[in-house]
Parts: sequence; structure tokens; C-alpha cells
Amino acid sequence: MRSKRLALTVGALAVLGSAGLAVPQAAHAAVHTATHAAVHDSTGTLTINEDTYSDPTTGCYNTTPVGDLVNLVDNQTDGGVIIWSEPSCLGQPVQWVAPGDSIDFTKGTSVQVLP
Repeated sequence: MRSKRLALTVGALAVLGSAGLAVPQAAHAAVHTATHAAVHDSTGTLTINEDTYSDPTTGCYNTTPVGDLVNLVDNQTDGGVIIWSEPSCLGQPVQWVAPGDSIDFTKGTSVQVLP
């Protein structure tokens, strides 16, 4: 199970790197994720626009744009999230949001919570 999580995390990092996004924080998250023995959901809160999720489940959350397509992601969890260009976490990765970071963005329509 751990090797599958590591492969998924490394795959996500490769996608981010190939898209030209900086991944130093993502590399740190990969090491952190790989050292955990059991799969777990994130601990903390994740706010996407006006919706706040406590201890969000690993997976994809579609965004509902507020105003002129400006979105907010406030990641107060212990894991990273990726903003994707298309719904259902498809298309291109747009932005990495590290634990404790908050970002406003105009490109992207879904958010992926990493394991």
C-alpha cells in the first residue's frame, strides 16, 4: 500500500515539474507522505471558496467560482493540495498549495487533496 502511495505522489510531482511549476515544497511533502505507514485523510481544515472541510478526505473537490472566477484555497491541513485546470482533477496542474498556505487563483476548477 505504501509503495502505491509513493508512486502516486511521485507521479503527481512529475506532472507538476513537467508543467513548469516549482516543486521544492512538493518534494518535502512526498518524503513526509512516504514515511507514513497507513493511508490517512488530511488533518485540519481546507477551505475552498465558501466551503470549509474538516479533516478532508483524500480526493478531488470541484470548485464553484465566486465573483469573476476568482477562487480561494486556504489549506490549513497537514498535507498538500493541487489545483487543476479542469473539473474532476483533470487537465493540467495549475498550482501547488502547501500545508498552511492560502492562495487566490483565477485558473483552475478543481482541487485535489493528496494522501
